[in-house]
Amino acid sequence: METNTVIGNICADPIMRMTKKSGRAMVRFNVAVNRRKFGEEPVERSPVFHRVNCYGPLAENVSNTLRKGMEVLVVGEWVDDSYEDDKGQKHTQYALEAKSVGPGLRWATATVTKVERPARVIPLPAPPAPEPDSPIDRNDDHESDEFSANEKPAGPVSKPTRATRKGERQPARAS
Repeated sequence: METNTVIGNICADPIMRMTKKSGRAMVRFNVAVNRRKFGEEPVERSPVFHRVNCYGPLAENVSNTLRKGMEVLVVGEWVDDSYEDDKGQKHTQYALEAKSVGPGLRWATATVTKVERPARVIPLPAPPAPEPDSPIDRNDDHESDEFSANEKPAGPVSKPTRATRKGERQPARAS
């Protein structure tokens, strides 16, 4: 992955939208890069405009923090953002998909506030179904394997071995 950095001024206030497919936060804005040639004399050149796309929490933070005219530093990678209009005309364009965006501090100051990251809930996989010939399935007429407070198990209770957890029969032990 090749990262690129663009430093320029935001052309309009970033507005957050939600993507149609995934419902994820998305911000798209343009950055104007003013080019000057410094040599014997400074020469003004016309600005270059770059489209920037931000997704997820980055998009939310950009939308809440940055405004038109602010200098920003954008780090990301170039992606094909081409589209076809209603008339069937194909428009080719490239955008910088941002991985990080920050305010430029050359002409401004900033106060940084760390936002809380949302708790990431990872669903646990479902337990594997027992095999049909498993001893657990043959004795499923009982209601519970738990003992009441007054009952004690008839013999020593041991932790199931790897073989019994997989539903395989455990070899008989010699006493």
